[in-house]
Amino acid sequence: MSRIVEFLKTILPKANSVALKMFDEAQLMNKSWFYVNEQTDKAKVVFIFNKDGELLKIKNGVVEKGSWNSIVHATNSVILSFENSSILYNIVYLSTEFLVLQQDGTVNHLLFVVQEKYTTSSDNTHKTDPVIGVLNALKDELNSRNTSIKSPPEKPPQNLENKPEELVLKDTRNSDNETLKFTFTSEYNSSDWTLRKENNKWGYVDPELNVVIDFQFEDAYPFSEGLACISKNGKRGYINTKGEIIIDCQFETASYFNNGVATVSTSERTFQVNSEGKEII
Repeated sequence: MSRIVEFLKTILPKANSVALKMFDEAQLMNKSWFYVNEQTDKAKVVFIFNKDGELLKIKNGVVEKGSWNSIVHATNSVILSFENSSILYNIVYLSTEFLVLQQDGTVNHLLFVVQEKYTTSSDNTHKTDPVIGVLNALKDELNSRNTSIKSPPEKPPQNLENKPEELVLKDTRNSDNETLKFTFTSEYNSSDWTLRKENNKWGYVDPELNVVIDFQFEDAYPFSEGLACISKNGKRGYINTKGEIIIDCQFETASYFNNGVATVSTSERTFQVNSEGKEII
C-alpha cells in the first residue's frame, strides 16, 4: 500500500468531519491543481477547472482537453470527462489549497494541492521527498479545522406544525442568544440566505434570522439564478425564492443552474434542463 493511500485511509475521517454540505465551485476553478502521487518526480500532472466547464489535464507540458460538471446528490460530486471516458468522483474534501476526490463506488482516491502550495511544501520541508511535505501540510490543515469546530448545543425536538406566527425557536447551530423568526419574508437577496435544519428538515434563513422558506425538505442547497435544488420523497427538483416547486421532484441527481442550464439525471440517463424543467436538446 502506497504512502498516500495509507495516509488518506487514516486522515479521511478528519476530512469528513469538517466537510461542508455543499462545496463552492469557485474554489475549484481557475487554479492549477497538482496531482500528488508516488510518481510526481517523474510525471508532473496538473488539472485546471475552467469557468465554462472546460477541463485541462497537463502532463509534462502536454495538454489534454476535457470537461467537468458538478453534480448535486447525496454527496458533492464532479464528473470528469475526457475523450474516451467519463468518471464520477465524490468530493471528500475541498479547501482553498487541497482537493481529495474518491471515484464513486470504489476506494480509489485522488489527492490534489494547488501548485503554489506544492512548491512551498517542497521547498520548506522534505526537499528530497516533496510528497511528505504535502501530506504534512494537509494533516496540519485538517487538525487545525477540527480543533476550531464546536459541537452545537442539544435541544429537545420541537413540533413546527400549525405554529403561531409569533413562535420563535432557538437556532441550534448558533449561540443561545440567537432566535429564528418565522416571518417568511426578507429584504435580502436569496444569495444571502443560509440553510438551516429543524426537526430533520431543511429550510432557508436570511441574515437577520427570518425564516423565509419553511423547514420542509429532506435536503436543500443554495440558490443559483433564482432556483435551488431540494429533495422530497427521495427525489430532487427545484424551488423558486417563494418556496414554490417550479420543477417537480423527479431526478436522482441535479446540479446548480449556470447560464440557465442545469444537469440532471434519472435512473436511465443524464441530460440538461432549462429553468422551466424542459429538456435541452
